[in-house]
Amino acid sequence: MRILFVSANPHWSSRLDLGDEMRELLQSLRGQDIELMMLPAAQPEDLKIAVTSNQIDVLHFSGHATEEDGILLRDKDGMERAFSGAELRKLIDGEGIKLAFLNACRTVETAKEIEDSVGAVISTTELLDDEAAKRMTKSFYSALCHGGSIDQAFNDATAIIASDGYDNVYTHSGRSIEDSLLAAPDSDAPAATITGQSYYDKYYFISYLDEQIRSLKGRVALNRVMFWILFVCGLIFFGVIYSKGDKVELELLVNIFGQDRIDQYLGKPYLDSLLAVGAGLPALLALLQSRLTISTNQGLQSLLQMKEMAKSSENLTPELQGQLEKILEQCIRGADNRYQPWIDWFKVRSFFLTLFKKKQNQQT
Repeated sequence: MRILFVSANPHWSSRLDLGDEMRELLQSLRGQDIELMMLPAAQPEDLKIAVTSNQIDVLHFSGHATEEDGILLRDKDGMERAFSGAELRKLIDGEGIKLAFLNACRTVETAKEIEDSVGAVISTTELLDDEAAKRMTKSFYSALCHGGSIDQAFNDATAIIASDGYDNVYTHSGRSIEDSLLAAPDSDAPAATITGQSYYDKYYFISYLDEQIRSLKGRVALNRVMFWILFVCGLIFFGVIYSKGDKVELELLVNIFGQDRIDQYLGKPYLDSLLAVGAGLPALLALLQSRLTISTNQGLQSLLQMKEMAKSSENLTPELQGQLEKILEQCIRGADNRYQPWIDWFKVRSFFLTLFKKKQNQQT
């Protein structure tokens, strides 16, 4: 039997741990003579080629979906590309697919579109948590691999996730729901084999790291600007004080505190010390800002190195890919805590540039 596992995690959508779901699926298929085809970061053309070029028995989709637009794949820039139920029906009609599993939020309308083109279809009626989706995948295919029918495997799996508060979220229909797709596990059967792309969704990590790198580059740029502003302010402050002398010193403090308090509490030595400290503050802040810039640059280099590791993962064995995935997950958690900015400076800059262009267009 051949299963096509299609997944997509477009930029700016909430991130799903699709690599972990792939791993759960692979573990569930042990003891079965199955070919598992991976299609991560799927674009419409990828899906069309995979379906029409291979005899697919099970089409499994994991990712995002909307009730109105269907499943969400990626375009060539990594952004969302809606793939409607009508498009999916046209693609799979006549391909002999026995089961379509649409494991994403609110896919019931898409399921209705393709119901007549497949033997059976599993879909969702509500919003779905990532953990519940992974647990459903593992439970359903584990039950299916024990020789049960699609209906039995579905009931067993939904009973498990009902304890997590996801009762009646999944639904199934089709003319073949009473059919069994797999026999009971056989210890002599070859292990499930993987074809296609890498065993985990490296694009999940690459797109995530791209966002972190983009945010960190904005922070580096801001730190450099702040450094030069503070440095120039310090130079100007020093220059004004030491070129104008006592007159400026007294005028500044008289304006702030009043002549009586100056005469009562402060003498000339204190004035010099106070103004010298005030003049040195911008320079001190500039020094701290330069240290922050260096630290941020080091963080940026770390993220770039992690991205290169993820990009080159196709050359590794599945076992090493799994180890690399765990390392990247730990690094990303650390990056979340260290590099997540309160403000996206690229967006701020884009906002002001747009505002400036609008003003120019109005003037012309």
